[in-house]
Amino acid sequence: MTISKLKLSAIIIALLFTAGCASTSNQKDSSAPSRHWAACAVQGGVAIGIPGAAYNWATGGAAFLAGAVLSGTACAMADSAADDVWEVPNQGRLNTLHFAFNSTAIQAADERKLNELLMLIDDDSRIVITGHACAIGTEAYNQDLSERRAMAVKKWLMKRGVPGEHIKTLGKGESEPVRGNETEEMRQENRRAVISVTH
Repeated sequence: MTISKLKLSAIIIALLFTAGCASTSNQKDSSAPSRHWAACAVQGGVAIGIPGAAYNWATGGAAFLAGAVLSGTACAMADSAADDVWEVPNQGRLNTLHFAFNSTAIQAADERKLNELLMLIDDDSRIVITGHACAIGTEAYNQDLSERRAMAVKKWLMKRGVPGEHIKTLGKGESEPVRGNETEEMRQENRRAVISVTH
C-alpha cells in the first residue's frame, strides 16, 4: 500500500470513529444518566491519532492522547450538564404554588399540583423549595414569611413519604417579584413557593 493510500485509509477510519462518537451522544437512553465519556475518549483519540500516525508514530501517539483528553472531557461535561438540574415539567403549573395574603396554608388547587408532583419524583430526587412574599410589610417579616411558606410545602411532602433530608428550603422574602408589586394582581403572583428537582 502506498503512503497516499495509507493516509486516505486513516482519514476514512477517523471519520467513521468520529461519527460513532456523535451517534453515541445523540442516541443515549434519556431514562438513565449516560456514562459514555470513556468510549468517547477512546474514539476521539483514535480519530485524531490515526491521521497523525499516517505521518509517523510519534505524531500519532501524541495526537491520540490529545484527542482522548479533549473528547473525554467534552463528553463528561455534556453528561454533567444534562444530569444537573431540571425544572418540574409544565413550569408555572406544577412547580409554582400560590398563597393567600399573610398565609402559609396550602390551597386545595395547589394540593392537586403536589399530588401530581409526587408521581414525578423518585428515591433519587432532591427537591429545593423557594418561598417568596409580596412587598406588603417589612422586609424582615416577609423574609420570615417566605421561609415559612417553603417549610409548609416541605412538611406537606414529608407527610406523604418524601424524606426530609431530600428536601431543601429557601426564603427569598420580597426580593424576587414576578413582575413587580404595584397592583394586587402582581402581589398575588409574588405570594408563592417555587419547586425545583435535581437528580
